[in-house]
Amino acid sequence: MTLEFEIKPIVLIDYLVTKLPDVDNEALAHQIELYKSKKFSHDENDGNYEDSDLPNSKPINDFKEILLSSLAFVTKQNVKISRTWGHVTVPHDSTEYHNHLEYINGMPSGRDDPLSCIYYCKIPENSGDVTFRVTAGIREYAVTEKAEVGKLIVFPSEVYHMTGKNASNENRISINSNFKII
Repeated sequence: MTLEFEIKPIVLIDYLVTKLPDVDNEALAHQIELYKSKKFSHDENDGNYEDSDLPNSKPINDFKEILLSSLAFVTKQNVKISRTWGHVTVPHDSTEYHNHLEYINGMPSGRDDPLSCIYYCKIPENSGDVTFRVTAGIREYAVTEKAEVGKLIVFPSEVYHMTGKNASNENRISINSNFKII
């Protein structure tokens, strides 16, 4: 008997990892530390509690230009960044599983950017890594990516992710963005 067949994936979700050159990570971390009190939410139970606005400063603006050109390069398309924010995780804290979709009354709004990214500018040793989680049927798949200074991770906005406990004595600092291909 001869059968022709093909194997097709049910779940196939990729994420991209690269290092960004020519970024002044110390200056970025300093700027984010200065603005960490400008939180999107002061409610510790809110998923935006660790997130803060970014200043209009040379280090931040230089980084946004590098990020925009890097995202266009890795996606091989023009991109538009819709939102960028700082994320500070203090010692002994972690970030719960969340995604970057916009919700209204508990339902996805449909106004989302399809892609998100994390850029690490200050990562003390033992300050936690990012874990992505996807559920397909009754199975859950998880993959952990080591957090490292200078690393950029691009992933679909709907993918749930979290960061482990910051077991260091210093803040873990990253910049996050949502963007779309135009």
